[in-house]
Amino acid sequence: MWQRKKIFAMFNDISEWTGYSPKETHEVMKYEYIKYIGCPEFSLSDCSMDFARDFISFLLDYALSYGMWLSDLGINRTDDINRYLYSCLKHKRCCVCGKAGETHHEDAIGMGNNRKKLDDSKHRKICLCRTEHTEAHTIGMTAFSEKYKVYGIIFNDY
Repeated sequence: MWQRKKIFAMFNDISEWTGYSPKETHEVMKYEYIKYIGCPEFSLSDCSMDFARDFISFLLDYALSYGMWLSDLGINRTDDINRYLYSCLKHKRCCVCGKAGETHHEDAIGMGNNRKKLDDSKHRKICLCRTEHTEAHTIGMTAFSEKYKVYGIIFNDY
């Protein structure tokens, strides 16, 4: 039931951004998802919780890829936090507020290291806007993670 509410809230947000009606958005996004995973036609009224969770993640990734503003924080909409954090890094959107973001290294690179030459593929990262990035440095990542329920993940962008 909560998943359906999240899905229809996403349809409303996407429809406001695109100009399509929520019903048109519902059909278009279902079609895009069918293309994306190669599944047959489906109904939201009787799909499994896992299927709905994946569909929510797909809708969030779609919204993040276009920089859409959501009526609620993405972190409150997701059922798969790791996938959401990955999408935020991939599309350079702050995982807390949704604004344009930058990579914050939870595992510090260290002073004196050349960021352009260092292989950071095994470092935990999180995408944060400038405001949240500054806050993470000010209060520390442990307190920041507890406050916003987000954390760094291994993300290789190559």
